[in-house]
Amino acid sequence: MSVDEKALESFAALFHHYHSALAPDFGCSAESEVEWKELTSNERKRAVAAARLAVIEMQSEPTGKVPNIFTSWPLNGTEGRDCGC
Repeated sequence: MSVDEKALESFAALFHHYHSALAPDFGCSAESEVEWKELTSNERKRAVAAARLAVIEMQSEPTGKVPNIFTSWPLNGTEGRDCGC
């Protein structure tokens, strides 16, 4: 299954938007977040490439198996995690 480049860019932009919107909920400053259109071309390309890799990995997972990324997150939430801000 081929991945549509426009769909990947839309996904990356939405992910960036929600990542920024959730910053205050995780103790990060929303003021340091940059709008998608303000990112450099290289930063947008990196985000789209990351989205492509994530989609490809999700497509390669056998049906019914939960990817390790979802099972390795602690059940007690985000306490004690640094948001990287």
